[in-house]
Amino acid sequence: MPTQAATIPDWISAESSPDAYAGRRVVVVGLGLLGGGLGAVQFFAQRGAEVVVVDRRDANELAESVRQIEARPGIALALRCDDPEAMLRRCRPDLVCVTPGIRPDAGWVRRARTLAPLVTTEIGVFLALCPARMVAVTGSNGKSTTSALAAWMIARAFDGVPVLAEHMPAAGPRLVRDGVEWLATAPAEDRCAWWGSVRRSNVRQCFLGGNIGGSLLPCLPRMSPDDVVVLELSSFQLAWLRRLRPRFHVAVVTGFSPNHLDWHRSLDEYRRCKQLVLAFQTPADWAVLSRQPARRGSGGRNTDDPAAWPVRGGRITVSVPEDPEAAGTDCSREGRGAAKLAVCVSPPAQRGGRDAPGVMGVQAGAVREAVSRA
Repeated sequence: MPTQAATIPDWISAESSPDAYAGRRVVVVGLGLLGGGLGAVQFFAQRGAEVVVVDRRDANELAESVRQIEARPGIALALRCDDPEAMLRRCRPDLVCVTPGIRPDAGWVRRARTLAPLVTTEIGVFLALCPARMVAVTGSNGKSTTSALAAWMIARAFDGVPVLAEHMPAAGPRLVRDGVEWLATAPAEDRCAWWGSVRRSNVRQCFLGGNIGGSLLPCLPRMSPDDVVVLELSSFQLAWLRRLRPRFHVAVVTGFSPNHLDWHRSLDEYRRCKQLVLAFQTPADWAVLSRQPARRGSGGRNTDDPAAWPVRGGRITVSVPEDPEAAGTDCSREGRGAAKLAVCVSPPAQRGGRDAPGVMGVQAGAVREAVSRA
């Protein structure tokens, strides 16, 4: 049976006035320490909603997040709570915002949909309200590096107007490639990093967020259709988005192999979650997929099989041939005038079974190419 589409209540908007959500009650299940739950709490509280935070952990375990909200009016904490359903029945909320680590078909979540008009995640709220063009990056590995490099390359590729990459982690991996160094650090104020500027007049700013850390909800009032958002999305986050049917102008799958099968019930379910980035695209959108040398036990690493990974718009394939001499670039037209671009790079060095940054750099470059065409 097809999943019923979710309806976004009319009162939810990106309006930033302090009484925009006055009289509304929001329950956030899962405060966490990575910024998504915290960002949702702050977003709704700043707009006048009554926010109830439910988490099974205590104040000591959540000390950093609790410190940032405990003095703010309109926020109630229900910590060490193992029964979110009981809290929902007591609160009767207008919206429930759930951490994506909880399965969307969990028993209490299904019952919560009878208690609140909308049950979704922080990313779901953001996608419902964001006016900018969306780049979604997912895959079994390499998501964070590809997302960060893609945002950096979008910034470096264009010239003329500032590009803003939002909410980088306070500290993160260091990547040096072809003389370019990326270090995930940012100023304390608003945790923003300026990464360059854009040449195309219709690209104003570039924001980076999602699973890479932090929340982009506070940035919504500053976003416009002329901006680009690069979102790293995990399979957990994607599992929650099917009801919202999100459209991604550029969808990236860095590769596919078995992962998180302790959470997903099967490899097919895991694949369907990853394929969600492609499911609601239009013929005007682009997909960046990969073809890499087969590995033992890879479970179908390639994502360029049109039957298994259908694409509605343009397709860019990043190919890593076994023969280094096969490296090259081919661009051809197929169907409805959509371009198909194959980008080949030499086989990567292996480090602990993972690709060297070179392949992810090429994938990020393909994202930049897709953004320029979208």
